Amino acid sequence: MEREKLLTSEERTELIKSIGDGIETYLMGYAKVTQLGTLASRILEQHQEDLSTIHYLLNSEDFYSNDVKKILKRIDRSTQRRYTESRIPRAVNWPMTIKMRYSSAYGDTSRFVCSPPRRDYDLPQNQLVTYLLKKGHSLIQDYERQYPRTSKEAIDDEEESQGSKRSRTWLAKVDWIGDSIREDQKSPYLDDVTTPERVTPVMLTRSSHSRNRAYHKAYDTYCQEYEPLKIKNDLETLLDTVRHQALEPLSDDKLFEIHILFSVLRILRKSDEFEELEDERGLIAPGRDKVAVYRHIESGCIVSIYYDMSPNSLKPSHYLTAARKYRNRPSSRRPDIVMEIEHNGSMDLFCLECKLVRKDHTGFLYDSLYKCLGYLKDFQEVFNSCSWPQIGLAIYDKDVLQKTPPIKGLEEGDIPIMSRDMLSDNQYGIVQILQQKRYLSEKSSSVPVMV
Repeated sequence: MEREKLLTSEERTELIKSIGDGIETYLMGYAKVTQLGTLASRILEQHQEDLSTIHYLLNSEDFYSNDVKKILKRIDRSTQRRYTESRIPRAVNWPMTIKMRYSSAYGDTSRFVCSPPRRDYDLPQNQLVTYLLKKGHSLIQDYERQYPRTSKEAIDDEEESQGSKRSRTWLAKVDWIGDSIREDQKSPYLDDVTTPERVTPVMLTRSSHSRNRAYHKAYDTYCQEYEPLKIKNDLETLLDTVRHQALEPLSDDKLFEIHILFSVLRILRKSDEFEELEDERGLIAPGRDKVAVYRHIESGCIVSIYYDMSPNSLKPSHYLTAARKYRNRPSSRRPDIVMEIEHNGSMDLFCLECKLVRKDHTGFLYDSLYKCLGYLKDFQEVFNSCSWPQIGLAIYDKDVLQKTPPIKGLEEGDIPIMSRDMLSDNQYGIVQILQQKRYLSEKSSSVPVMV
């Protein structure tokens, strides 16, 4: 169902502010580079290597994509004289000829020293360029192994129709940088340039004093970006970088999903019933592990939060089994947020599907509810051993709902629907859903004991 307008600029700004307390951990593919303020230094420190690589490449986009090409067009070179003894094949270097005759071949007037001109590109400032190209290429290779094309992000049909937006994403920027580096490394001017293992003061001095101002960018890229982020591993530099350059969800649907995710994390963090296991806080990135982990203080059970990925407990899938009969590698389908609840070796699940349903999107509400029913059927073997409710639906506007029964007013088998404002409500919220699962699990001995 096509929805012409999702969020106004004011509504989008409001949601962006709501996720400012952890947006630096967001590395999903459909994101654009933006400026945000609030930082969580502990999370940055835990994932410093990943974040410093991504932000170094983004900061260096102009150097790798434009300045290196300017350098190669007017590359610095010197004309050296390489002396050979021969019978005048080309111009004679008379001072060296006389010196040679008096030092080693006195009296032999048949011997000459010639100095054929030769352009030499193996200069310190060019060595700095090859060093940065090599390091950039190595980081790109690591990035491509970590974010393979097939798993960078699951793209549903709605996002696929917005494919033109991909050119603005950070993934597209990094891909473009990688293509530029590979192209520049093939330049014949760099064939004879030594690639050093480390940068010397001479390289930096020559680069900063070169008449070609593009070399100044090589100096700045190394001193201001690569050295502090990748050699010194300076956390303060990374903090300052992310303060001015974070990744913001590009589509309104993705932004709403992240808003709901952060709302759930914030509610559990502030709840008196849960404590966050800080060492388990992770990046919000494709193919990564859990986003956060909480412990229920009274029961000791562990609640792990996953975003846009299926934990091992959410398998098998009837959909994948059927799809593999027709395609070798079908893309998987899973709810947006999965809460994995573990206690004494038993496992329970609660999934939350997030849909940007506005008050005039009644048809989309029904489609979203139907999708939740599809998940119940798809993962039926898993959900049969889980307490109710197994899945819920989070929407934007509560005005689309004519009735809003509380969690305790629903019957087993119903799908709880809550707006973003109801997530923290005492009757409808996420904590109440976990309490309901605990009540039912304690009531039935056939269901594992949960929260």
